[in-house]
Amino acid sequence: MYNILIVDDEYYICEGLKTQLLLLAMPDIHEIRTCLSGEEALLLCQSYKPQIVFTDIKMEGMDGISLIHALSRILHPVQFIVLSGYDDFRYVRGAFQRGAADYLLKPVLSEDLTRTLTSVMETLNGHARNPDRLRKPLFQLSADVFRELSVLPADAVLSGFLLDALDMAGIRDSCCLALLAFPSPKSYEFLIRQINIFYDSLEQILAGILSDNRIGILCDATAKDTLADFLASRITSCHCPAAASLTESMPVSHIAQQFKRAQELLCLRLFHGYGILFTEKDAAGKRDFSPRLKQVMAN
Repeated sequence: MYNILIVDDEYYICEGLKTQLLLLAMPDIHEIRTCLSGEEALLLCQSYKPQIVFTDIKMEGMDGISLIHALSRILHPVQFIVLSGYDDFRYVRGAFQRGAADYLLKPVLSEDLTRTLTSVMETLNGHARNPDRLRKPLFQLSADVFRELSVLPADAVLSGFLLDALDMAGIRDSCCLALLAFPSPKSYEFLIRQINIFYDSLEQILAGILSDNRIGILCDATAKDTLADFLASRITSCHCPAAASLTESMPVSHIAQQFKRAQELLCLRLFHGYGILFTEKDAAGKRDFSPRLKQVMAN
């Protein structure tokens, strides 16, 4: 059963589309709500969790593209369907870049509505069997980012790709980096579930699999304390033990240096075990590595 949200700054469009959906009498549709602005929709979705969102592409205030970007951070799984006019191709293209699944021309024809709804419901039905399906582009972006970080020297200049990727995740000026490690190899599905929990709970992050027992997390500096609290709760409440490291906030240009430091902090678990969050503050006074051992580890 799926909840639906319709967002359009024209009242009659909202109510007309809602009536069309009700007339379809699809058994998988549970509840349908409407909003007259992106700002209202964002507020509503703090408590209401639709899996299907219809949004007008051009609205006063927050437009459809911005709304898709904002809601994709707090709704999961979710499919976005854009409502557009014939002259909105440039906006529709931007919506697809932000994660829209399909678009419908206004006025919406019932046969087009049925086709589109059937398609997105099939995607949502497949989510339980393939948990990374809806976030696959984001997971791929994360994998590419951490792959590049893993080979960069600490003093490397960031490539345009890395800067663009961080910007897409809302990480622009300064950031921090965390590593989450498990004591034994885990299945791909297990790691994906852990990453989805981070995306469901936090904003302005980029998370990806580093190996079969490690996850990397990049977050904007403004979310550092929230990430620290979340990591601390995860490593003590997981069914299996875990350890995590979290660097201090630094300019984005120092991200390669942060990656190396996060590895050093995480390796302190060799002396202190799992179930601990290692930060610069938490690591102070604990046994550190010799310069030679740090060099071996970096190599």
